[in-house]
Amino acid sequence: MNSLELIDSLGRYSVFDLATFASIAGLEHNSAKVRLFRMKERGYIFEVQRNAYTVHKDPFIVASRITWPSYISLWYALSYHGLTLQIPHQVSVMTTRAKSRSSIEFMGVDISFYNIKPDFFFGFERVLRNDMDIFIARPEKAIVDSVLFRKISISEIYDVIRENKDNLDLRLLVDYIIRCENGSLSKRIGYLLDKLGHDFHRELANNIYSTVIAFDYALPDRGEINRKWGVLDNTEMTA
Repeated sequence: MNSLELIDSLGRYSVFDLATFASIAGLEHNSAKVRLFRMKERGYIFEVQRNAYTVHKDPFIVASRITWPSYISLWYALSYHGLTLQIPHQVSVMTTRAKSRSSIEFMGVDISFYNIKPDFFFGFERVLRNDMDIFIARPEKAIVDSVLFRKISISEIYDVIRENKDNLDLRLLVDYIIRCENGSLSKRIGYLLDKLGHDFHRELANNIYSTVIAFDYALPDRGEINRKWGVLDNTEMTA
């Protein structure tokens, strides 16, 4: 098989390993290793990490296939769904598998991995890009992940929801919060939605505890206490 045919066949995979390369090329292990190295040196194949390669230059195509199971979330997912004008410089990958490296760089883009419990592994969908399967958080789950793992400030999430509330399924967002069974998450997003005129206190009541927590974990603990939700509002956000 010549190089162009081999590249075309490898293009069906977002990411492949040496064994897959050897099988497609019809070569035994050592010969496959030599040929892969030569094709990599010529710029036909790109190394993602140890024993992980691709012929694609798009980090979005590669990211959710580096480890499995996994899906893309946080800012990249919010941007993909049109919920922010910010251009993310990082692709955040949520995975239930432990990774020896927390991030890698591919095509000048940082791909970061966040290990999550299997209970939180839901709320994503399959999308296509250049006929390749990509797994990415639904908008509502990207919001939940952002607050649950404290990767985006509450003030920024507030702006995202306020500016896109007509395009978000708030009932689904609350269902995702309930499913996570996390009190701090329930209190923060519940209070946030309440400030925007959507009261889900009854639905979230079972997840709410009495201890007061800071509304925005990225800001100093100064402000007024809201007893209904048990949060100290340390922001100056208005609906």
